[in-house]
Amino acid sequence: MKAASFARSFWGALLPTAVVFLLWLHLIWKHDYLKLSPPVRPPVWGKSYVAIYDLSDDHSNVDYYLFYTGIFGFGQRIKQADLLLFGTSHVQFGLSAQQLAQKLSAADGRPVKVFNAAVIGSSQDMIGDIVGANQIHDKTTIFDLFALNAPPPDSAPNFILRALSAHDLDAYVHVGKCWTDFWRDWLLDSLLPSLHIGNPAHHGKIILRRRFLKYTVIRDWNNGDAIAFWIPSGPVYPNWNLHAKLPIDDTFHPYATSPNGGIGRSFQSAFLQAQHLHAIYTLLPFDGSNLGIVPSDARPYVPISPEGLYTWDGSHYTGESRAIATERLFEGMGKLGLKIEPASAP
Repeated sequence: MKAASFARSFWGALLPTAVVFLLWLHLIWKHDYLKLSPPVRPPVWGKSYVAIYDLSDDHSNVDYYLFYTGIFGFGQRIKQADLLLFGTSHVQFGLSAQQLAQKLSAADGRPVKVFNAAVIGSSQDMIGDIVGANQIHDKTTIFDLFALNAPPPDSAPNFILRALSAHDLDAYVHVGKCWTDFWRDWLLDSLLPSLHIGNPAHHGKIILRRRFLKYTVIRDWNNGDAIAFWIPSGPVYPNWNLHAKLPIDDTFHPYATSPNGGIGRSFQSAFLQAQHLHAIYTLLPFDGSNLGIVPSDARPYVPISPEGLYTWDGSHYTGESRAIATERLFEGMGKLGLKIEPASAP
């Protein structure tokens, strides 16, 4: 009886205290929260999805899993596309599949479907894995040459994709974990702060109050285009408002230690012929891209002028610059007489 009475007294005192404490935290946080500049939280509604959430976690980049396994209909959309865009985050933020589709459709007098299949950190072996897993063939592909390096001989498959070779269930688990974490933090973000232990010598405080939401990249569900890049201090993409936007700077060479200044190689003809891929190469200008040389066998090659292009970090374009780069790519394809053939039946 004493134990039951103690338990009732304990919980009777703890629960009201916890409610008052949480309410106090909520009121303080709400006061700070309302001071933040809009958009307060990243917009993820309609035909969009969280592509990256919290870069510190190994499951944060779900594009690896979605494009490789083709779950949630991504495999079908990739196969049905007449034109695929491949590359790193440069292409993810630097080219618009929707804009290119509209331009090509108007020029050809028929619907042309374009899908942005760029993945952060992408390489030739990763692109090859996505192409092979989805049995992509008889398709036109645009490859951005940045970091497009061939894998070393006898190299192991990409460490992330290797884990997916067993079953699609792995992909569902990783994607579900990422999206669950995002929506949990999205709901809590406006209600309570995320409390962390700080170092008074560095932060001036023992308890730090931060937002629940973390780095978030949002992409279009249908064509893979980047819709938004958001960090707790504000939006980064498509509108860069945190600092002054940066023009392409050819005097700064951040990839000077990389082979050929960060410019990669063309795909081996054997790979392209085996998949019946019609390759088109381009290079989205970045800081120091003039240091490297476009491979002579990367043909046909569509150059893009860096004039009037702006980034937020020297490599990734603002939304306005993405539109300019996409327009220049379209015009360059027209000058070379490049045509996009309809996709073969899946």
